[in-house]
Amino acid sequence: MEVVIDASVLADIWIKSRPRHQIACQLTQRIKKDRIDVIVPMHAILELKCAIDNERQSLGKGDLSKDVFSETDPLEITTISIDQPFMRNYFDLSVPYMKAGDLPYVLIAKKRQCHLVTEDNKQCKAASSAGVIALKIEAFLKVLNC
Repeated sequence: MEVVIDASVLADIWIKSRPRHQIACQLTQRIKKDRIDVIVPMHAILELKCAIDNERQSLGKGDLSKDVFSETDPLEITTISIDQPFMRNYFDLSVPYMKAGDLPYVLIAKKRQCHLVTEDNKQCKAASSAGVIALKIEAFLKVLNC
């Protein structure tokens, strides 16, 4: 099974002060247990860095969970470059307008016919209108438990 995970969820997984950190950790454990392939567009790493920087602007926030990307039990992620092959393989004019940062996640999920896990309401709505099953963390965990 493959799943595309939005940077908002990656931030929830990695940043301990985020309100959804605990449920995101449950998602991480389930992904590892079920050996689900996590796919993100390469720019997700930049979005994650911005989320960490933003969180660290508040005193006492922005501490990172040390066990997410550890050598002993890593959350393995496959990144997809946004380059000419991406345009040939994933570009789809039928996908409705959305922010450029959100679009690659939806294009990848649509092409690979897999779920998109996001906490972004606008991205979720746009993805759904493109025919992508976009779910929040809690809803995706329920799907996995069926």
